[in-house]
Amino acid sequence: MAKERELDLVLISPKEDIPVAKIIDWSKFKYIQSKKFKNSAKGNTKSKEWWFKPKIEAFDIKIKLNKIKKFLSKGGVAKITVRSQRRVHKSEMYSTMDKVLEYGEEFFEKLGDVSSEGRNLSVLVKLKSNSKNEETEKNQTKDS
Repeated sequence: MAKERELDLVLISPKEDIPVAKIIDWSKFKYIQSKKFKNSAKGNTKSKEWWFKPKIEAFDIKIKLNKIKKFLSKGGVAKITVRSQRRVHKSEMYSTMDKVLEYGEEFFEKLGDVSSEGRNLSVLVKLKSNSKNEETEKNQTKDS
């Protein structure tokens, strides 16, 4: 019957007492499954990664930190990474990471220590609970 319609016979649940099979177009089935998987993954971003170069200026760090602050206020976790470029010494990378953490210490807290991942340095951060309360208090005073 499946050959007459040029379709495939697919076992849906072979481990059950009574195996279930369907006659379907396999390529269409796989396409629909991949679409469902992609759509389920969209919008569920709970963490993001921001990259910093070792020789970044203070103004540029503050711009990126503002974007990180907006993301963290929505309830996410950020991964801050200092990426190595060519022949940059580790001490320069650590000093850049220290600057980033110093500028952002007022609104986020580290979830662990700075770790070395290959040639990169990274750390996970989340919004400070005090910072979140201050923002809600500011919003409430504006509404009053």
